[in-house]
Amino acid sequence: MMIDTEPQTIQDKWETKGPLPRRNRSVGFFCAPYHGSFLQDLRGERHLSQADLSVVLTGKSNPSYISEVEQGKVGIDRDFIEQVTALFDLYPDSRANLLIGARFLPSDQDVNQLRSDMSSALRGFNIPQYAIDFGGRFLYWNNETSELFGLSDKEAELKREQPNYLEMLFDPTWGIRKRINNWEEVARDEVESLYLTCARFDLEGYRSRVSHIDVI
Repeated sequence: MMIDTEPQTIQDKWETKGPLPRRNRSVGFFCAPYHGSFLQDLRGERHLSQADLSVVLTGKSNPSYISEVEQGKVGIDRDFIEQVTALFDLYPDSRANLLIGARFLPSDQDVNQLRSDMSSALRGFNIPQYAIDFGGRFLYWNNETSELFGLSDKEAELKREQPNYLEMLFDPTWGIRKRINNWEEVARDEVESLYLTCARFDLEGYRSRVSHIDVI
């Protein structure tokens, strides 16, 4: 009588399970331990032990390291994230979430690619459209956005200075405040959101912006 048995090697385990759907988990902002639970889920789908995964990623058995990563006790570097991305065929937004969770900023290549994608996707709209990253940097805006906020004559300056949206809101240089009827409400909401984000991530970039803004 034939009895089905579990695969005996890591390669067998990987190939026996076949291809999985590409992961596309959108989680927005998250704390650093997220990458641990996410890695744990990915590993579970392949029925890989911590020792198995350490061999695949590092070439040697080191289950204690994978365990510490999954518990959020140690950080991960870019190479580790790129290996996980390739190994599990992750979607770009899942890779981006891992990078942000590990406190890495997007690379220039990532930003330029996103600018290109957003430009293609939003160019045909005849209403204001813009895209910003989690740090508030404008990645793309269309002509209608420039007209709405009275920035049509400042295109060259915008591209040179590359202000983030908080600077554009609070710095009178850009003159946006006078074009917002409910300015007090908008300003309070933006400052409150900034403080909450800073509290969640403790990122120096956010902290410096908060310290320069007076709560209205």
